[in-house]
This record gives sequence, structure tokens and C-alpha cells, in this order.
Amino acid sequence: MFNIPYDELVKKISEKSEKSKDEVEKLIKTKIQELSGLLTKEGAAHIIANELGLTLVDSIEGRLKIEAIVEGLRGIETIGRISRIFDTNSFSRKDGSPGKVRSFILADKNSSIRVVMWNEIVDKYPQLKDGDIIVVENALVKKNNTGSLELHLNSQSKLIINPEGEGEEIPISHASPKKRVMISELKGSEGTVEIFGTIVNVFDIRFYEVCPECQKRSKKIGESFICQTHGEITPSFNYVLNAVLDDGSSTIRAVFFTKETQLLCGLTDEELLKYNGNATEFEKVKHELLGKQVIITGNVVNNELFSRIEIVAREVNPNPDPQEEIKKL
Repeated sequence: MFNIPYDELVKKISEKSEKSKDEVEKLIKTKIQELSGLLTKEGAAHIIANELGLTLVDSIEGRLKIEAIVEGLRGIETIGRISRIFDTNSFSRKDGSPGKVRSFILADKNSSIRVVMWNEIVDKYPQLKDGDIIVVENALVKKNNTGSLELHLNSQSKLIINPEGEGEEIPISHASPKKRVMISELKGSEGTVEIFGTIVNVFDIRFYEVCPECQKRSKKIGESFICQTHGEITPSFNYVLNAVLDDGSSTIRAVFFTKETQLLCGLTDEELLKYNGNATEFEKVKHELLGKQVIITGNVVNNELFSRIEIVAREVNPNPDPQEEIKKL
């Protein structure tokens, strides 16, 4: 099912049925009561739409611009240029067999998205490189831990590399939309930006269980860990690190997930996992990070829970060239 926010569902039903929003919400509330509360508001809204003969999501045909991609879409096609490609990671599946995952950032003139390749498709396209124009076919849209959308590829997906006569209008300079900003200028709606700052505070690293096959957060039920897609699993661990950056104009909390934490700390996944359950030993790493100057490219977000602006790191340069930074200043 397409993951359309509840307010948007109500709006769509209201517009297409010519009923008021209050009438639509009353129908949804009644439907939930009829089913003894055993479904979400979103689920009830979809049932109401079906009963009214409404189509909430138009069929997706042809190629989508990246900015038009929404969560839950399947079998979509899009085109962009690779602005950054990451190394391949290996993992063990539940049955002990090896798995692989690799990702890259795909961008067009206006937007960008991470594309995640799984298992055999990683080996199928080893020649990918920065700057390649890519047509992605038959991809699934998912939301990651940071709330950002990703395109996931499996054995049924296909990549067309540098198709003749297509994509040349996407300049390499536009392939990774970002701009250097001062922290004091941020309002929370800038999208992707670049920040140069000094780390003035580092918090404890937090570990969490994920499915070793799809990397989704797993839930502990009783004594077992459950993946919504793959059932009972033996979990792997990902982690997140928070730090505060100061660029002379203001400060901001930066959020580093697994790969970005490795880049920031200069440590491998194996080395960082040793600190799971051993926060005291991690104090040395935190101390070494204090005073370190870094360049972060990431998404600016509003953390409504704490009423603050944060940046979720997507790229990390832990060793910027001082002479280059002086020239920019």
C-alpha cells in the first residue's frame, strides 16, 4: 500500500468525493468502530475510498522525475547522474549464506535520492562510477532510518548505463545539489547543504538491531527478533552518533548513521562494534573527535520532538584541506 499521510488521504477523498473533510473523517471514524479498532486511520481511509469507488493513487506509467518519487511506489523508472558511489558491504543472511549491498546517490537537475543494490545486482553492475548517467528500471521506494526515501533494487531491477542520447542535460555540477551555508542561516527547509565546522561536543554512540538481509530495524518480541519482511532473524547491529558542530556563527546537532560514523571516526565497522555495551571505552574516541574540523553534506531537518534544527549527514570529509578552506573564506 502507498504510504500516504493521513491528512493527505482525507484531502484526496474529500476532493474526489465532493464531501467535506469533516464528513470524510466521520466515515473513517465509523469504519474504525465497525472493525473494533483493529486498523489504523490510514487503513480505514483506504477502505472508505474503495467503498466510494475512488482511486487515491494514479497508476504510475513512464519515467518519474526524482522529486516526484513517493514512498511505497513499485516498479518505477527514473533517470539521473551518479554523484557519489559507495563501497560494497558484505553480510550474512539468516541461513548463513553471504549477501552484498552497495549504494549510490542518483541526482537530476532538482533533486537526488539514494539507490540501494542488493546481492546479485551488485555483481551485475561492477562498472558503475561517479558521473555515469543511469536509467533505473523496476525499483521499489522505501524510507530509511533518517526518514529519507531510497530506491531499492533486486534481481528483477535493471540499470541502463549512459544510454545514448539521454541525460546529457544533467550537468555534473548539478548532480549533487548542495550549497555551503553558515549554521546561523539555516531555517530547516534548505534540503541538502554543506557545512564546515568544528566538533565541540560528542554524545554516546547508540547501537540498534537490524535485519542482516534488508537492514530494516528489527523488533524484539519475547526472546526473538522479528523483521517485518524476513520473519525471525539473528540481528546485526547498526549505530548512530550525534555531535554538535560550531562554525563561528552558531551551533547545530549533526546526526551520523553507520557509514557516516565510520568516516567521521576513521574506524571500521568491526572496530566500532566492539564498543557495543562498552560506553566507557568509547570515551577515548569521543575525546579525539573534540576540536576536529569536518565538512558535512547532509539534509537539514526540523526535529519537532526537541524543537530544533539538525543536519543528517550523508557525506563526511573528516580531513578538509586548510588551504582550500581559507580560499573559500
